[in-house]
Amino acid sequence: MSNPVVVVNELQRAGLFAFSSTAVEEVDEFCRSWLAHDFEVSSKLQGVRELALISAAEFSLAPAFLDPLAVRPPYEVSRDDATIALLKSDTNMIIPVHLKGDPDQGLESLVSRNDISVFSADIAKLQLLAPGWWEEVNHDHDRVWECIEDLQYAHRTCPWIPARMVAASPLLKIQGLLWLLRLTISRNERYEGEVPGVVSTFIARYRSLGGGGEEG
Repeated sequence: MSNPVVVVNELQRAGLFAFSSTAVEEVDEFCRSWLAHDFEVSSKLQGVRELALISAAEFSLAPAFLDPLAVRPPYEVSRDDATIALLKSDTNMIIPVHLKGDPDQGLESLVSRNDISVFSADIAKLQLLAPGWWEEVNHDHDRVWECIEDLQYAHRTCPWIPARMVAASPLLKIQGLLWLLRLTISRNERYEGEVPGVVSTFIARYRSLGGGGEEG
């Protein structure tokens, strides 16, 4: 596919992720296979493409969670990350699952709280920390940052050392950016114009990523 991937361009420009060409090619092959199977999905494929690569980016964070103070941005997104995203993620409108359910529905109607993160434990924690967070996010996307701060605090005050190490890294904040990008793409057909602002606002808010979890 020839269209640029806005999310890839912006996340790489910000120095947060490095997407391999094979990761993008894997997602493009998935899109081509479904376009050949059913041309009616063509109008949805760009959004599917962007969201699949966001999921791949979130999966690529797994090694950093194992050693959060040593593995730093830019995080490398591999072909394997893209394949796992396409096979196992519920956050990117996999064509035969989501869109075939009701092709007349818009993307927004397909997004639930369980679609925000590929790591389900984060959503479960948010449900405990702030039970009404999803309804609030629907009205104010900035609520995502408050959710991340809640998660950050829970990790920082955990007696388990690995959780405190995650809180001392930029990982949870970068996850928050990926969540906000998913919401932006899923709920705005003209998301291409908004994605750069979402990323630049994140950089302005957390411009010292290496400072880890103690930032506001």
